[in-house]
Amino acid sequence: MDILTTIPTDSVPAWQAVVDKYNAGSGQPAVTIEQFAQIFRDEETARYVDAKNDADKTAMASNPRLLALWAAVMAQPEKLDAVEKAVEKALL
Repeated sequence: MDILTTIPTDSVPAWQAVVDKYNAGSGQPAVTIEQFAQIFRDEETARYVDAKNDADKTAMASNPRLLALWAAVMAQPEKLDAVEKAVEKALL
């Protein structure tokens, strides 16, 4: 999913100051405000994904069968489609 964000024009100098500080300390090639915003979103997204995965694991921990299923899928991700179909069938 692509989400367009807008930085108000009067806020650009503040963003540029943060990006300049990032560029000075990163040891990497300089990035633009747009690239910095994407890096920021990528890091934030990773935190959200980790939090959701942790919550899912916590929920599964109360159900040993689900936990075993999750472990099996993680060990053999190529079998995920078959597992999803089995779960759908079991829920019907």
